[in-house]
Amino acid sequence: MAPDAWNPATELARLDHEFVDLIDHFMRHDWGEARPNAPVNHLPPVESFVDGGRLVIRIDLPGVDPSEVAVKVNDELLTVKGSRANASEREDRHFVHREIRCGNLERVISIPKGVTEKDLSMSWRNGVLEIIIPIPKSTDIKKVPQQISGREGESEGCQ
Repeated sequence: MAPDAWNPATELARLDHEFVDLIDHFMRHDWGEARPNAPVNHLPPVESFVDGGRLVIRIDLPGVDPSEVAVKVNDELLTVKGSRANASEREDRHFVHREIRCGNLERVISIPKGVTEKDLSMSWRNGVLEIIIPIPKSTDIKKVPQQISGREGESEGCQ
């Protein structure tokens, strides 16, 4: 069987994964602290958008028990915490590649001023937590025009 041809996109993806693993390892290291196994909070992926006067936030939490997820509102911050247990961890297993993260998950997201926990509505489907927040009437959402420099250093507005 002939080896696969070199592919720059595949190589970049491999380097990206190795870099993320290196940074993750660096951030997990205790660096002489008294807590060698301090918990690490992973950042689950998030998407948010405005839909009909509501802020919709979706957080990917596959493998997380919905009853173990805590959602808190403090000032203008929404905090979502949970944890993913690894049921199949064995010490004799030597992973070649591993992207599935276990342990604590936490995400902090800015929300409009004046929102309280009772304003939130939440649903859970297929490992995705969806949080809907009504945008307070006093909050103005404005489109900010961008300025792009022209070739001669002129500034042009975006349409």
